Amino acid sequence: MGVEALSGTSRMLPPSSSTAAVAVHCSSAPAGDALPVARAGPAAAIESAAVPERARRERRLLVALMSVIAAGCLISAAAVALSLALGESWKEALRSTSLLQVHRLRLQGGMDSWGPMWAGLARQRAAAGAGAGARLGASSPYEQALRLDRCKFQYPPSSWLLLEMLPEPAGAPLSCVDGGTPGADIHSAAWPAKPWLALASAFACLGLVAVSMAVLRRTLASVATAPPGASPAADGASPTEGHLGRLSWTARAPLWIGAALAGLCFYPLIKGHTLGQLQVFINLALGAALLLWPRRPRVSGVLVGLCCLFKPQYLLFLGWGLLRRRWSFAAALATVAVAGHGLALARYGLEVHLHYLQLLQGLAQVGEVFWANQSANGVLNRLLQTGDAVAWAPAAFPAYHPLVRWGTFASSLALLLAAIWPRRAATSAAEVDRPLSVASVDSRDARGARNSPHSSVDALDFAAMLAAVTIASPIAWEHHYGSFLPIFALLAGVLATQPRWPAASALVLGASFVAMSHAVLRPEWIFVGPLAGIAGSHLWLGALALFGLLLAWRARPASTPAAAAAAAAGGPA
Repeated sequence: MGVEALSGTSRMLPPSSSTAAVAVHCSSAPAGDALPVARAGPAAAIESAAVPERARRERRLLVALMSVIAAGCLISAAAVALSLALGESWKEALRSTSLLQVHRLRLQGGMDSWGPMWAGLARQRAAAGAGAGARLGASSPYEQALRLDRCKFQYPPSSWLLLEMLPEPAGAPLSCVDGGTPGADIHSAAWPAKPWLALASAFACLGLVAVSMAVLRRTLASVATAPPGASPAADGASPTEGHLGRLSWTARAPLWIGAALAGLCFYPLIKGHTLGQLQVFINLALGAALLLWPRRPRVSGVLVGLCCLFKPQYLLFLGWGLLRRRWSFAAALATVAVAGHGLALARYGLEVHLHYLQLLQGLAQVGEVFWANQSANGVLNRLLQTGDAVAWAPAAFPAYHPLVRWGTFASSLALLLAAIWPRRAATSAAEVDRPLSVASVDSRDARGARNSPHSSVDALDFAAMLAAVTIASPIAWEHHYGSFLPIFALLAGVLATQPRWPAASALVLGASFVAMSHAVLRPEWIFVGPLAGIAGSHLWLGALALFGLLLAWRARPASTPAAAAAAAAGGPA
């Protein structure tokens, strides 16, 4: 009877996969259950064998999540204890750590992006309304916003297109800080649209947490124990689930609660909302682009193209897409970017765009010394003491230093080359199977590219480019790293779905998350000297560690179902 059952199973599968199917069944289930599993049919047998394995993977991921959350709590407790020891009140002590900043999602936040944008637009309108003789020799809107309104407006003119669709604040132009002229400080009461934008900002932060959890779920769901050649959608299973063990929501609940807590503790995410930053919406768009990549390359291109209207550095994705021959992605990105910047050029003129290029050139030479600039430029400025790292200068930049300029250029070039460099093209015979390690389902060819061996590195490749563009920027504020949350989710899922737990990589990933997700909000404790200030650049150091992991795992061959089955059975992987 047992022989007949196994023979029946073999007849139901393609000839090329029958042997592998029996191997998976027998190696993953106890001997006493082998015959009943075989009689239940191939899909049920595979699912029964996959349930314990999937539960084990999700359990070890939950342990890792709880460990990094506990580490963050210890850091926060140490900061609070030090504050109390220095004589601060409990309220002040709790403000010394970023762990509890999540409660600020219910507040409106500041005008860190919107204020400078309105100041720049007001100055541009004033210049456009003046005659040609009055404009001759006049400074740019960027310089006027800085000098007159004390606003560091650094967005391209295309960003004004968004403001044109919003109600204007009363009394524009408005200054960004006390002491600016004409003296009307920007705050929520001056702009009726601000409460609604603050609400949208809070939902954008929560949305990015949800997107990151979706990235993690899809990565975990990419563990395919189906035999090579079997359809991932057999027996009514969804393409993303395939022949996976299905765990109940009760069994999964601790993992998703832990993932949500880790996301809400991610300081760069909350910081963007606290400041009133446009960046929270950019982070959400980039996270969604990663989630949709590479199944929906056109939609990902549109999302990245929209980000280019506010942060032109994301145009580097165009070159990356062309080098990867992702034509639909590159075309969608270019279409949105050209249309947006072309409309801004037609509306605001060429001169202000040339002023913006001059601004970018100046920023690349000096950058920012303030401690929140977590980039190579910020580290070099603080090491060379080109300005005050603790006090924010609303209308000034650090002194020029050639080492800062060329050191920034060299580091940015190295990061971008590492990300853009063509990934490993050679594939082994084992890689031809459905990939195990990455939640990326390639849809370039609806007839079969979804199981391409190259699709296993697509998500990591996209994430590496996203990380490089952020880290390589001369000015990378803390909230710019909010887009790293879905990258952490991707890598966490990749590590959890390996045949054997990669302890070293998991340790680096956990340390990177702790370094990036928590901050001691007392810079005067840390930036007491050039070398001591390196410890305050922990967010940048954590980002570099994460980028290194992305490159390392992008270069690895995808694991195969046969290797996963062998590892689960205790055999050689």
